[in-house]
Amino acid sequence: MDHQKKPITRIAPLPRLAFFAEKPCQSPKTCFLSCAFTGQNGHNGCTEPNKIMSENTVNLAEYKQHEKDTGSAQYQIALMTQRIAHLTSHLGLHKKDNSSRRGLLKLVAQRRKLLNYLKASSEESYQKIIASLGLRR
Repeated sequence: MDHQKKPITRIAPLPRLAFFAEKPCQSPKTCFLSCAFTGQNGHNGCTEPNKIMSENTVNLAEYKQHEKDTGSAQYQIALMTQRIAHLTSHLGLHKKDNSSRRGLLKLVAQRRKLLNYLKASSEESYQKIIASLGLRR
């Protein structure tokens, strides 16, 4: 019996399907396909936080004390509120994403601590930020 080696045939790589990257995530399967064909880590809805966070959920400029302000309690609370809104919508699509759920709970706790600090230091600014962000308390 004569065994001959067959020549190796190479399969052409799959083309990158750009239409997945333009659509928002709808299911984990869509996310997986998007990652596989566009070479992204994670699903296409949350790998670009600047694009996601730039949605007009909260106008952060209103909460700055001065032009370069990034550390004031009001600004941090507004930023956390924006991140919490994003993670909440993400968890609506990806119900089993427990690591993001843990991050969400940590963010809520940190925002709660900052709100407590703000209430103790300045009741007026606390009431103003609660009303403007629409937070319950």
